[in-house]
Amino acid sequence: MNKNTSKILSLILAVLTAAAIFVSCANDAGDGATSEDTTGTEIISAPALFPEIRVKTESGSPIVVREYYPVTVTLEGSDGGKYDFKDLPAQMKCRGNSTFHMPKKPYRIKFDEKINLLGQGGGPSKSWVLLANHTDKSLLRDHVTFAMGKKLDGIGFTSSSSFVQFYMNGVYFGVYELVEHHGEGKYRIVMNEDPEEPDTDYLIELDEYVNINGGDIPYYFNVRERAFSIKSDVMTMAKWRFIRDYFKNVDEAIAEGDEETVSELIDLPSFVDMYLLHEIAMNSDVGSSSFFFLKKAGGKLYCTCPWDFDIAYGNDEAVYGGDWKGIFAGNPDFTGGIRGYDTPRSNDWFSWLMKREWFVDLVTERWGEVKDTLEETALASIDEALGSWEDEMNKNFDKWKVLNRRIVAETDETLGFETWRENAEYLREWIVNRFDWLDGYFSDPATKYGTVG
Repeated sequence: MNKNTSKILSLILAVLTAAAIFVSCANDAGDGATSEDTTGTEIISAPALFPEIRVKTESGSPIVVREYYPVTVTLEGSDGGKYDFKDLPAQMKCRGNSTFHMPKKPYRIKFDEKINLLGQGGGPSKSWVLLANHTDKSLLRDHVTFAMGKKLDGIGFTSSSSFVQFYMNGVYFGVYELVEHHGEGKYRIVMNEDPEEPDTDYLIELDEYVNINGGDIPYYFNVRERAFSIKSDVMTMAKWRFIRDYFKNVDEAIAEGDEETVSELIDLPSFVDMYLLHEIAMNSDVGSSSFFFLKKAGGKLYCTCPWDFDIAYGNDEAVYGGDWKGIFAGNPDFTGGIRGYDTPRSNDWFSWLMKREWFVDLVTERWGEVKDTLEETALASIDEALGSWEDEMNKNFDKWKVLNRRIVAETDETLGFETWRENAEYLREWIVNRFDWLDGYFSDPATKYGTVG
């Protein structure tokens, strides 16, 4: 099938999906019934603790494709009305890779003018994201990760996040996580791209979906069997060759493992911090996608912008059956894959680095510095939700009846949970056990070099 035929079929499918959703919503609006496979139904008395984001599309139909459409956005119910606004013009589209194909879809909103939604982050920006968290029945895994990421100064930028009730065209879509988009901006990832100079700033994503989405990603390259996409609107062949060759040099240096050579090419503190964050979470995407790097002009390669942790923290049966014990992100012997995917989930670079005593020593030292702060931060995020947010979270699952269904990779244990609270308490207990296990591992010389070889 050629590209043009594929695009035409995709457009036809999107139109048919939109039509089906629109009819379903119209039929449901009168009786308030909920459905697990449509965009939602009108809910008049949703809990008011979370602010509400209300979007109206120009056509009156829901957005179900990855193309921008004109909308107006209203925000109500912020703290004392401080951040409320009405009918601001914007563009909105569906986003995500695997999550795009789920019934509760994630979205990206691009305002005509810069705005600081709910006072998040350092300042205003045009681009914001609404995460659906449909595979995470606690709805908290990304939120917890962002909170910990902000405590790790080696990483650089980490998105802020807040929870909102989201409506489109008067229809309730559920609880969404409003976050800063992981892109270039004065208050986000600061980049200075020179269109002529090859050694300039680059934002790069480890991105297995390059090989799935094909022409949707204009600039990419491969190193060994891993695909990397270039997040740039300005690319020349000289620039493409430069950044590809730089990544190949990093790959070879890390594989060889000489500390001096590696440290000349990458920023070790950022790699240590990002490794710890992914190791704590046992994040299935660490070796395949949603993993971002920033290459600075004339400088080194940094890890930045932790993203997409919905199948982390014991939410993937392919990672030790959901157990909290074991080294995953830096385990050279882990070759398993998530249900339905062929790509091994561990990270080559972390696995190779953790074979070297000098890197393990850096990780162990950093662990001792940050472990208490990170655990306290993670648990505080969950405790706030357990203490105050139960009604709002339950309303999401009144709509999306998925608590006992495997959407992607959920463990058998979590499929037995009947409530949101059980899922949130499971996440809390898992994190406590994970920190205890890692502390024992890194504190004992007999175990902390277990990956070295």
